[in-house]
Amino acid sequence: MTDGDHRGPDDVTGKARHSGREQAREAVTKAEEVVELLEHARELMTEENPAQSAIEHLHVAIREARSHAAMLESWYRRTYD
Repeated sequence: MTDGDHRGPDDVTGKARHSGREQAREAVTKAEEVVELLEHARELMTEENPAQSAIEHLHVAIREARSHAAMLESWYRRTYD
């Protein structure tokens, strides 16, 4: 083995931490995308068929998605910033 093949525990820990950070940022981004998609669906439903019950279910889904996205963003900032 060459010197380049040796990895110390700090290298492995640093790479794992970086990977975890990337996965966390991706989760936050995807949660925000879900909110955007749900809001777009709400706009389309309102234009196409203003059925109140379906729209109300969509509003609930949007509130839950926003809450989830905010929770992930808060966790990400506390963990990585």
